[in-house]
Amino acid sequence: MIKLNKIALSVIALSTASISFAASMAPAPVVDVMQYGISSQYNRDTGSMTAGFDIQNSEMEAGLAGSIVLNKIEGVTSNVEYGEYDLSAYLGKRMQLKSNFYGSVGIGGHYTFLSGNWNNLATGITTNEYVVGAYMGLGYQPSENVQIFVRVMPINYEVSPTNKKELEFFHDGQVGMKYFW
Repeated sequence: MIKLNKIALSVIALSTASISFAASMAPAPVVDVMQYGISSQYNRDTGSMTAGFDIQNSEMEAGLAGSIVLNKIEGVTSNVEYGEYDLSAYLGKRMQLKSNFYGSVGIGGHYTFLSGNWNNLATGITTNEYVVGAYMGLGYQPSENVQIFVRVMPINYEVSPTNKKELEFFHDGQVGMKYFW
């Protein structure tokens, strides 16, 4: 029996609904004007859903997204409460592969700001986390307004919350959906 977590089920349901809805629409034409939109994506590195603002045309894409996670750890000696504020951005070249499929390459990253009582032995966190690196993406755009996408970072540099500095390969990525008006 295959077990899926709630996030995977949400992405599958959202993708299926989008494909079903878009199946009756005309194929997305090559867009030569700048499109503006909103997005929702799951960020593999932070493990959170983010909401964002995106722009794109037939040759480029860019976006800015963020999330807020409030944490509470109940310990033996004290409770630890802190907030994580994640800000991510990307900028890349976009190219049409097939009628409704697009590939992209670019640079991206994210920075996690921490607030509250986070610098504590109970959390193990000693610094704010950041990631920067190159990404490759694939997008399915069944209409002018809807796009489902995945991005993976084949190489990136990360400073973890425990101040561990690493060069990572195929470690971070995103999956999500954009809506353009």
